[in-house]
Amino acid sequence: MPPKRKAAGAKKLKATLSASEDVVPGKAGALVVELLEWVFRLASNRYFAEVVEMLNADENTLGSKRKWGNPLVACSAVNKYWHAVTAKFLYRVVVITRPESMHLLLRSLKANKALAKHIDSFSLDYRYKGIPTKPDLAAAEKARRIETSAATWEVLNMLKGLYHLDVSTYSLEPAPKGKNKQPILPNNVLKGLKSITIRDTAPNHGARTAYSRWVKIAAPTLERLRCRMYCSEDNFLSTCAPMKNLKSLSVKFSSDHSTKFYDLALGSSGEDHAVVEDLSIGKRNYTEPGLRALFSRLRDHAPLLRRLHLGINFDPDIDAGIVYTAVTGILRLTTRLEYFSLALRQAPLRTEQQQREVVDALPSTLSTLRFGQSWVSDWDGDVSRTEFSNEAQMVLDRVEKGELPKLRAIRIGADERWPEAGRDPKRHSTERKANERLAKAVTKAATKLGVDLVFMTEQLPDHLPWFYVNSK
Repeated sequence: MPPKRKAAGAKKLKATLSASEDVVPGKAGALVVELLEWVFRLASNRYFAEVVEMLNADENTLGSKRKWGNPLVACSAVNKYWHAVTAKFLYRVVVITRPESMHLLLRSLKANKALAKHIDSFSLDYRYKGIPTKPDLAAAEKARRIETSAATWEVLNMLKGLYHLDVSTYSLEPAPKGKNKQPILPNNVLKGLKSITIRDTAPNHGARTAYSRWVKIAAPTLERLRCRMYCSEDNFLSTCAPMKNLKSLSVKFSSDHSTKFYDLALGSSGEDHAVVEDLSIGKRNYTEPGLRALFSRLRDHAPLLRRLHLGINFDPDIDAGIVYTAVTGILRLTTRLEYFSLALRQAPLRTEQQQREVVDALPSTLSTLRFGQSWVSDWDGDVSRTEFSNEAQMVLDRVEKGELPKLRAIRIGADERWPEAGRDPKRHSTERKANERLAKAVTKAATKLGVDLVFMTEQLPDHLPWFYVNSK
């Protein structure tokens, strides 16, 4: 291309891009810019959904072991034109899984302060390795951690207008010099937040008090809350506040001491409160009074739910019949439930009558069903496999009768000891093979009915899958 024509083309492109923020549809170049922006926004949403789902898939996996590639990085390197259009999407979703990445981000934000306003979602998920034993190496490692922590707080102070904040509390330790030992986030980060995920591994009560303070400041606008806290509700409630706009709640505490948390999140009886449609309660140990109180709250809220996951660790003193009867009652009260997941641990196998009652209570609106039972009491792996296949067949019978017209997916979680049993040479393989044939027959029957049935090789996830709708 001749130099004059090349210069004229570059000038025209620059003018088009400079006007792209308020371009009017129909003008020259507008369609191309708007189309690229639409594609890049979709790519950004997809990247966010995949990353957050993986971050929350297994809280025991270290973030430093995970690597994801943001597709927009490659898009921005195509040419100057694409780079200009991707600029406001490239930093829209920021995921830090290595301490070194925090320093790179800080350098970029200092070089171009306008980038901070484009950050819509910010996730921290990394853990430090152990402190070296040699004094000089230990001192260097501690200094590096304090330096990284200082960079983290500096970045957090630059952020405004966040939609989603996702933090593993290991990533905020240690606090930089001159700051309280509690992880106090700047108010400009917390105010206006609509989504928070907290994965807590901090050993001290003071830190948990700070996390509840996060929720208190964000409570007026908070729509999604996800907590994996290794403590009881009482430790988390000290400064928490009512969340009257909450629509999605996913919680997992180590034990229960009160139901006050559900009053704050779901609203007390008769209180003006948003409709929580998405509820996920992870497995933990319950006392019988705590379990009854939880079921009472769920019965009140059942007609509003679209998605529900319920995880329960069975205490030897808890009557299994109470649980199965309560679950059946809750299902009968649902009117628009689309996704139901039940994960039990250390539970006795359901009797045929209990299985039938739960299956018969499934609402006609259901599209996805998940059952999981691990560390079954009086466990026999072959028996549990048979029971799960029979329960799946009961569900398919209802599908065939037209009573579950929308059901398209069934997942049966594996007992975590099944692989161990499969490797046991003393176990009789004939019965195992018979169960495998039964599972294949049930799966084939499901396929004919248009239902995707999978007998999983791993345990059922103890939470609902993440889904994300950006308000911007």
